[in-house]
Amino acid sequence: MYSIVCVFNNEDLLNKCLIKSIKYQKFTDYELILIDSKRHNFQSASSALNYAFELCTGDYVIFAHQDLIIEDKNFLQKLDLSLKKEDFGIAGVAGLKIGDNGKVELFSNILHGLEKQKISPYVKRINKLTKVSTVDECFFVVKNNDIRFRNIGETWHLYATDYALQMEAIKESVVVLPLQLWHYSKGNSFNMNYFDAIYSLCKKTKDKKFITTFWGKWPTNIVLLKIKILYRKLRYRIARR
Repeated sequence: MYSIVCVFNNEDLLNKCLIKSIKYQKFTDYELILIDSKRHNFQSASSALNYAFELCTGDYVIFAHQDLIIEDKNFLQKLDLSLKKEDFGIAGVAGLKIGDNGKVELFSNILHGLEKQKISPYVKRINKLTKVSTVDECFFVVKNNDIRFRNIGETWHLYATDYALQMEAIKESVVVLPLQLWHYSKGNSFNMNYFDAIYSLCKKTKDKKFITTFWGKWPTNIVLLKIKILYRKLRYRIARR
C-alpha cells in the first residue's frame, strides 16, 4: 500500500488539483495523509514531513505538492509497476545528475503553469527509469522505513535533496521515472532562504566535494561555499531589480 502525503496551505487549490486527480485514479491501494501547515504552524519542511511520516502505514510514502494535477488515470498503477521493477532509495518524476561532460543534466516530464510548459528548454524528457543525483520536491516516493528528513533549518527547500544524499550515503539508488504530471503553478517558489538550506546541507555532507541541486553544483568546502553563495545572492538581487 502507498501512503500519499500532502502538506498544504491552500485547501481550495488542494481540492481542485491533487485531491480531484487522485479520486479518478484506477489504482486504489493507498491512504491519504493531509497535513494543514497553517493549523500546525510548522516552521520547516522537515518538521512537517516527519510529522506526516509517523502517520503513514503504507509500505511506500509519496510526498506530493498540493497543486499537482494527474491527468493519466493509470498514473498510480504505472508508478507501482515501475517501482516493483527496481530497488530504490528515492524515486521522483524530475531530477538531475552530472553528465559525462561535467555539466548538470536535467530530466523531467513535468509541465508547468496554465500554459503547460517545460520549466527550461534544457530539460531532457525521461523515456526510461534514469539514475540521478537528486529529485524535485513536487513529487517523490520513498520506502516507509526509519530514515527521516534531517533538520536543515527553517526552510521549505531541498528536503528531497537531503533525502537523496542520505540514500547515496547508504548506496541506495536515486531515480526518476518516465511519468508525466502537470504542476499547476509555474514551479517558481525560490527565495533567499534557499541559500541557508544549501549551506546547512553542505555542512552535513562530509564525503563529497560538492552537492548538486537545481541551481547547480555547490562545494562542500565551507570557504568556497560562502564565496559562491555570496556571488549567487548578488546575482539574484540584481536580476530582481
